[in-house]
Amino acid sequence: MTEKYLQPNSSLIEAMEKITESANKCTIVVNKHNKLLGTISDGDIRKVLIKKQKLNINIKNIYKKNCYFVTTSDDEVKINELFENKSIDILPVVNKKKIIVKIINKNQKNENKKFKNILENVPTIIFAGGLGNRLKPISSVIPKPLVPIGDKPIIEHIMERFYKNGSKKFYLLLGYKSKLVSTFLSDFKKFNAKFIYEKKPLGTAGSLSKFSSYKYEDYFVTNCDIVTNENLINFYKFHKKNKSHITLMSATKKITIPYGVVELNKQGNFNKMNEKPDINFLVNTGIYLVNSKVIKLVKKNRPYNFDNLLRDGIKKKLRIFSYPISDNSWIDIGDGLSFLNNQNTLERFVLKGV
Repeated sequence: MTEKYLQPNSSLIEAMEKITESANKCTIVVNKHNKLLGTISDGDIRKVLIKKQKLNINIKNIYKKNCYFVTTSDDEVKINELFENKSIDILPVVNKKKIIVKIINKNQKNENKKFKNILENVPTIIFAGGLGNRLKPISSVIPKPLVPIGDKPIIEHIMERFYKNGSKKFYLLLGYKSKLVSTFLSDFKKFNAKFIYEKKPLGTAGSLSKFSSYKYEDYFVTNCDIVTNENLINFYKFHKKNKSHITLMSATKKITIPYGVVELNKQGNFNKMNEKPDINFLVNTGIYLVNSKVIKLVKKNRPYNFDNLLRDGIKKKLRIFSYPISDNSWIDIGDGLSFLNNQNTLERFVLKGV
C-alpha cells in the first residue's frame, strides 16, 4: 500500500483506518504507480460488514471503479458543479496519465452545522453509577467517572465530545458515590446535566425505563469509561438513514494467537499449521443510539442488561444495526491494568480529540 492511498489488495480494516485518519467519508484507491483506480467510502465498507462481517477481505471487489475526478486542466467551474450536483466528498485531481496530483475535499461545514443543530434535541444518557470494579483500588477512593486522564476526569472528556458534536443535554445515571459526581459536574453549566439517582443497580440498560415518559425521539447512550474520537454526527446520520431502533457502535479488533494453530482435514489428520494467525472481530464499544420506542421494552425497576435488550429487540423484529469504526477510534478506560500501565497512551488518545 502506498503511503497516502489504498491499493486493491488492501483490507477492509486498512480502508477503515485510512478513512478515519483522513476525517473524510471516502478515500482513494490507486495502483502501485499512484494511478487512480477508484474510491471507497465508509458506506461501501459498512454494507459489506453488515452483510458478511468479514474484516480481513481485500477491497478489490468493493471499491467503486467509476469514480468522479478532474484533470489538472479543468477549471473551478467544473469542480464546483461536480460537488454541487454529485454526492461526493472528495475529488481526485489527475494528470494526463491519470496519476494522482492532489485531492480536493468538499466543504461540509454547512451540512455538519445542520446536523449539529438537530443533535441539540438528541440527549446523551451516561451510565455512571457502577462500582468501577475493574478500576479498583483507584475506584475505592474516587468514583470511576472522576478518575483523571490528564488534567480532567473521564466524565468531562466524554461529555465534551458529545457536546462538541451537538448534543447539549445530558442525563447521568448515578449510584456509587453519586454526590461526589453530581457536586463536581454542577459547576459545568454548559453541559445542562440532569442527575438521576439509582436506589439499586439496574444493569446496563435497566435505567432506560426512567425515560419512558420523555418526549425525545432518539438518545445517545454510553458507558462512563468509553472515550471515542469518532464523528458522532456521522453516527447519527447512519442511524437515521437506516431508520434504526438501536444502532451500536462496534469496533474492529484484531487478536493475534501467540501459537501455531493446527488445522486438520476431514479425516482428522494433520493438514497444515498457521503460525500465529490473526483473528478479526467486531466488538461492542458500549456506545449506542436508541430510539424512544425501544425504551418501552424495558420494565421499570428491574435489572436489565443491554445484551438482553438487543435479544428482545431481535425477537420484536426491531431494526438493529452495527456502525463499525476503526479500533484506533475508541479507548476503554475502565480496564484497571491498562489504566495503570498505559497512562501516557490514554492521555495521548484522549487529548487528541480535544
